[in-house]
Amino acid sequence: MRLLLSGLPKQGWITEFGKRKLTVGNEISVSLLSSGALKYEHDDSETTADQVPFSLWLETAPRNGSYGMSHESTWLANVTLPIIIVPVNDQRFKISPSKGHITPVVQVKDV
Repeated sequence: MRLLLSGLPKQGWITEFGKRKLTVGNEISVSLLSSGALKYEHDDSETTADQVPFSLWLETAPRNGSYGMSHESTWLANVTLPIIIVPVNDQRFKISPSKGHITPVVQVKDV
């Protein structure tokens, strides 16, 4: 089984061992995935969600390729991995007018 990165997250990037940024088309082996070497890094925007699209492939019987043994693959599914971003050390918004005062405006909708 293997995963192929079929798209990029919109609000961050995926790195391998915290160094190399993965790009569309990079293959992710099951051993790499289970090793914990992949990391999502957020771009520090105010978003709290992102997603990473993958294609899932099943490796079938080995065959002789021009560069030695290789495997034929059968596409199984497209998968989207949702990412939930939890803000850390974010301060709440605070309005502090330097002059005058703030008048709140409330709109009421007729029902």
